[in-house]
Amino acid sequence: MDDILLQQEPFRFVDRMLCYQDRECTCAYTVRESLLCENGHLSAEGLIENMAQSAAARAGYMCKYILHIPTRIGMIGDVKHLKISRLPSIGETLLTDVRVIEDVFGITMMEVGVHAGNEQIASAIIKTAVR
Repeated sequence: MDDILLQQEPFRFVDRMLCYQDRECTCAYTVRESLLCENGHLSAEGLIENMAQSAAARAGYMCKYILHIPTRIGMIGDVKHLKISRLPSIGETLLTDVRVIEDVFGITMMEVGVHAGNEQIASAIIKTAVR
């Protein structure tokens, strides 16, 4: 992941990319103790960071392997319709699906869903911007 995701430990919330398609990807993360864990669970902020980093991994993969340019720095511009049904426990593996809704002038709007097993535990619409 070091070649497509700029975040480093202890602030990395994606372990690997499982699949990539033009406007979609799925990333995996096994929750471990971090600054964004509370009482044995990944916090809401940690879930949002997982979503954003999964989106960043998609962009990084596209930069490196499709466009053949260096990975660019991005930032979260907006989070809408955030729904969290529960916080994942340390040790749980999350699968985060990212689907691009719109991509215009370096601003990308994505639908993101986080699953633990067969259960969707979080979702949001996220906008990111790239420098």
